Amino acid sequence: MATLRTAALNLLRLSGFQSIRAGLQAVMHDITALVAMAMRQSSPGPS
Repeated sequence: MATLRTAALNLLRLSGFQSIRAGLQAVMHDITALVAMAMRQSSPGPS
């Protein structure tokens, strides 16, 4: 369970949410936004 929680928090941070509460409120009732966030690929970093 801790691994799933950490993954969810990291997804919110990668999506640009500084506040975990704001991120949860943004996606808690919108499964489409949640899936889009999970499927989003990160941009490649500098080489």
